[in-house]
Amino acid sequence: MRLFIALWPSEKALETISLLNRPEQPGIRWVPSKNWHITLTFLGEIDLEIALEHFDSISIPTTKTQACLGPETKLIKNRILYIPVQGVKPLFDCVYDATKEITLSPQDPLAHLTLARCRIPKKELVNLTGQKISLCWQVSEITLVQSTLGAQGATYNILAKKPTTA
Repeated sequence: MRLFIALWPSEKALETISLLNRPEQPGIRWVPSKNWHITLTFLGEIDLEIALEHFDSISIPTTKTQACLGPETKLIKNRILYIPVQGVKPLFDCVYDATKEITLSPQDPLAHLTLARCRIPKKELVNLTGQKISLCWQVSEITLVQSTLGAQGATYNILAKKPTTA
């Protein structure tokens, strides 16, 4: 199974993100709103039982985690339009500690929410950087997610949840 561990934006965050300019452009593939998430670690193709064992061993920080979007949209390698996310490093750290033997992600990944991708750099994507966004929410859970790739993009199925608050 192709798996990752993620947190999901609040309803208010989803509403705010949906207000960003996301014009239809040839060659730009927009991530559907139902797939907007912040990946804490990518596990790749892995046995579900092994992934669940590591997921269950995650020791959630005792302090509440507040995820904050912004301050503006940015690009990775002129091919991925994203929103930076601050405040989630404690969750990244505890997830990494529990999954370092099986993860495909670096220890200090860029916390972000992907909005769009293109195969080759497009100036139209560059023109969409700098859109202002600022919103915070309290993270209530992290999830173990199965990703199934298809012709229409990825389909996500949440397999397990772990609350981040007592």
